[in-house]
Amino acid sequence: MTRLRGAAIVLALVFINGLVFFRSGDGAELLQLPASVGGSASLSGTALPMVTSCDGRGTRVFDNLDGQLHRSTRLARGRTLRLGLMDAGVRSDSIDELEAAIRSTIDLGLLSGHGAFVRLAMDRSGAIDALELEISEGHVIQVCREVGDLRVRTLQHPLRTDVEVIRLAIPRSGSLFEAVAEAGERGELARRVGLLLAHEVDFAVESQPGDVVSVIVEKRYLGHDFHRYGPILAVRYSGARGRKAFYLASSDTTAPRYFDRKGEPMARAILRSPLATHPYDPDRRGTMAPTIEFVDGRIGLVYQRERGAPIAALGDGEVTFVGRLPDEGLVLEIALDDRRRYRYAHLDRVFGDLVVGAKVEQGQLVGAVGHTGQARTDRLRLEFLQDGVLVDPSVTASGEEMWAAHRGGRLAGDALEQFRTDTRGWRKILTRS
Repeated sequence: MTRLRGAAIVLALVFINGLVFFRSGDGAELLQLPASVGGSASLSGTALPMVTSCDGRGTRVFDNLDGQLHRSTRLARGRTLRLGLMDAGVRSDSIDELEAAIRSTIDLGLLSGHGAFVRLAMDRSGAIDALELEISEGHVIQVCREVGDLRVRTLQHPLRTDVEVIRLAIPRSGSLFEAVAEAGERGELARRVGLLLAHEVDFAVESQPGDVVSVIVEKRYLGHDFHRYGPILAVRYSGARGRKAFYLASSDTTAPRYFDRKGEPMARAILRSPLATHPYDPDRRGTMAPTIEFVDGRIGLVYQRERGAPIAALGDGEVTFVGRLPDEGLVLEIALDDRRRYRYAHLDRVFGDLVVGAKVEQGQLVGAVGHTGQARTDRLRLEFLQDGVLVDPSVTASGEEMWAAHRGGRLAGDALEQFRTDTRGWRKILTRS
């Protein structure tokens, strides 16, 4: 790993507090055909038994929890902690347990609309294993599980931000998570890179050993301890899917936009996979590719995944159906626009209050792989509809404008020249890495 130490941004806090601890269906015909949309990892780590996440090592509350479901949200515009956790898919009884654990540490009413950043890891049933509330820069409340109980600690240290170049070489297993671990980094980076490049590469199916991903990323520290990753400033992929490099055009992390050096936007209408990047058993990688399935004349893609694997929204849209059907089990249908829709079947559950009319954002985790309806194994079935008619799933990545087009306007003129000037240093660094 090559490290570039950039200008350090140190925001001094008035007081530095020590750690304060409180106890606190397969029956259909399957055709093994090349599919255009790939799959993701099975979840070996989403079993229901409670895990232990308290290890006492500085700020590392999410270490060893890569197999769990990871969510994040911000408590803005009147959102309470309870509402934010419900939207993230946390069970109500687990929210009760969490609130009871942290009530003596902070007034929950003060969090509403405060803008606090929330990160959490939960099991497939929606029970919290670890959570972090970033109250302000350098001030963090963490919750971890120890012998079944939740333990709370408060951290308050000076915030330091560095910029680093990290080179990820895909190993023989093909696992992006293993590549991150070999680089001495955390699983959070694998999820971030997987989501950022999800328009171009499905790392569970399409990447190959020897592929290389280089990223320029902010790393944020609390005191001397690494805390979490900030925005990815630039990313370069070189491998089985070609060579691609994208650069952040704005520091606005609420709506980051990435472009290539020609000013073409990175974002596309849909992602290449409905499964979020997640660890998987390398021995099962050969079965990750989806299969085309016909059921009573209906064409769709089937992803064989372990129950609980996280499902992401392929594109921005609006929920048009959510409910249970006899054959398809729990179904979620989302409209991209008036002409295009996609639907997920056999879900275990959906996350949050996804009712008809609810808006979803591309990449948002909307549910988990299940075993509902007439399915005889854990699976996800994905269908695409255009003008109400099912279409061949291959159109989603065949270059057809309606499905695979780039999303957002190109940079041109003075804006493009300024972008190239601003990112010239990043391009040189990525080329050397």
